[in-house]
Amino acid sequence: MTVVESLALAIPLALPGVGFLLGMTVGRGSLVAGIVGSSLAGAATGAYLGAAAAPLAPDLEPSVIAIRGGLVGLGIGVAVGVVLAAALFAWRSSRPVPAEAGMTRTRSSTVPLLIAAVLLASCAKPAPDNVAPRETLIDGLATVEFVELEGGCWTLDLAGERLLPLALPEEFRVDGLRVRVSLQLVEAATICMMGRAVEIESIERVE
Repeated sequence: MTVVESLALAIPLALPGVGFLLGMTVGRGSLVAGIVGSSLAGAATGAYLGAAAAPLAPDLEPSVIAIRGGLVGLGIGVAVGVVLAAALFAWRSSRPVPAEAGMTRTRSSTVPLLIAAVLLASCAKPAPDNVAPRETLIDGLATVEFVELEGGCWTLDLAGERLLPLALPEEFRVDGLRVRVSLQLVEAATICMMGRAVEIESIERVE
């Protein structure tokens, strides 16, 4: 993975972290405010990347792509915020503080954990009807294509449909290469946000 690709993957995760810190600052240390800040930063990042990818999917309305990107970013932002809030809460709880009677006690409160659990559960929603189940397989001839977006994305054009392989082997990363593939549709959020995500079951060059 190149430096550019690494940065392209790190930015969507880093920005919700920055949003978490800003939310904590505005909320004077509130974990809930941190999660809200992380969620808003993730949604804004996803919507921006979706809008940037709109020209690559002319068959879809730009607003639809931006909304989808925002929803994906919102899910990532909430997840990042919950993880950071849980880690910070655990750290706070482990710090002994003096009690009024001269003894020591440990900070404890279940409210932040309950809020984090509710937010995390709200992100887990059923897959939409237009997402194929995992066992769906696609076989056929495809063309490897490189798309200049957020550091570059490798895609497969199969019968006019753009598919996004999650792990295209290095030896097949040749723009315009014809290959025979067996693919499995999967549900996954990716930085490229174009086409349906697939895992490669088998792939070979076509002479």
